[in-house]
Amino acid sequence: MTTTEAQAQPTMSEVEHAFQSQRDSMMRTAMLLVGSAEEAEDLVQEAFARALPKWDTIRDPRSYLNASVAHGARNIYRSRARDASRPVAPAEVATDSNRDLHDSLLRLPYRQRAAVVLRYYVGLDDSTIARALGCTRSTVRSSVRRGLQQLREEVEP
Repeated sequence: MTTTEAQAQPTMSEVEHAFQSQRDSMMRTAMLLVGSAEEAEDLVQEAFARALPKWDTIRDPRSYLNASVAHGARNIYRSRARDASRPVAPAEVATDSNRDLHDSLLRLPYRQRAAVVLRYYVGLDDSTIARALGCTRSTVRSSVRRGLQQLREEVEP
């Protein structure tokens, strides 16, 4: 390995710090998106694994990692659509006090759910969400609006 190659690799402490500081938040986000602890764990680990080789070139690791989780969740939903017999595991992230809201969130179409979670839970802006979901900012805004409307209809009496 040349000196240049050694310098291009991120230090493990940088990656470990990012993993330690962002893992729990990313797990909750992934759980809200896929509803399964096992799949959420896989999504988070895969996001870090994909980021590691290019860590030094990533300008905003938090956004990159959340976008990676969103892409992975979208792929899971595509595979679930092909295998409609596969049940969605109950999400352990929900407590009794928020179970109704969480269940309603899981019933949203994937793009609406992802847009709502990434905007209100993760705090990403429309442009970042659009890149993560592979759509336009106006699609993000309409997905958020429709998702929130459906949540209101289900949660409010």
